[in-house]
Amino acid sequence: MKPNTFTFTKMSGAGNVFLMTDLRSPESQKLWSQFPASTMDRSQLSGLLCQSPLGFNADGLLFVEPCEGSEDFQWDFYNADGSQAEMCGNAARCVARFVHDLGDVGPSMNIRTIAGPVGARIIDDSEVEVQMPPISGTKWDQYVTIDDLKTHYHFVNSGVPHAVVGNDNVILTEEVRFFASRLRNHEDLQPDGANVTFFKPVAAGEIQAVTYERGVENFTQACGTGAVAAAWCHHQRQQGPATVKVGMPGGLLTVNFSGDRPLLAGPAVYLGEIKIHSEFFG
Repeated sequence: MKPNTFTFTKMSGAGNVFLMTDLRSPESQKLWSQFPASTMDRSQLSGLLCQSPLGFNADGLLFVEPCEGSEDFQWDFYNADGSQAEMCGNAARCVARFVHDLGDVGPSMNIRTIAGPVGARIIDDSEVEVQMPPISGTKWDQYVTIDDLKTHYHFVNSGVPHAVVGNDNVILTEEVRFFASRLRNHEDLQPDGANVTFFKPVAAGEIQAVTYERGVENFTQACGTGAVAAAWCHHQRQQGPATVKVGMPGGLLTVNFSGDRPLLAGPAVYLGEIKIHSEFFG
């Protein structure tokens, strides 16, 4: 008899919200294979579960899967619009706590992602630190013209590409949202486009930031790679301390640049479990 329901865990990393499920064991794989949604394309499933009117209001969908090699597991990760996500620091923190709490992985682990292996460490009950991909492809002082407005940004790849805009005002308006969507899709950032992160220095080693994320196509409560990209620009240009506190709408993240790879620390909390009925899919 095929199961009528399947459970996803809903978690938040500083307001960045994800649905996830563990498919590492043969038992869980069998249970999933018998559920009607398992035959759907996962990119389509992500859009349905995350952002459709009947969905569950999330920024992404993650399947935790076994992998060969030195990593403890891999993820199959989709943005809310169905595009495949290369890397997300907030999702990495959430999935690290999720897997650790299942009891078969210790407090330190390695996750296989499209952007490469990501190390994670459980700091306490709800605080997790992840070792992000190395910063690459930095291009300082880039200029584009949008609607006759010449705009200045820095290009930084912190696991995914970001156009980082320094701004004394990070208050979100429809005009700012429209501008971000235009810059995110600008021809100079093709073929992949880029997230757009605005940041404002607050003090030495402290900034405020907000990110317009591709795949979500809107501003999110937090973006781990955006926090790293903005902190990198602040750290490099201001020659400030190695540790940068990044205040985002959903909470505080901390980025440390003392090693070869940035370390991103912040909260990873449970929001609940969602038991989805097969009738949801028609």
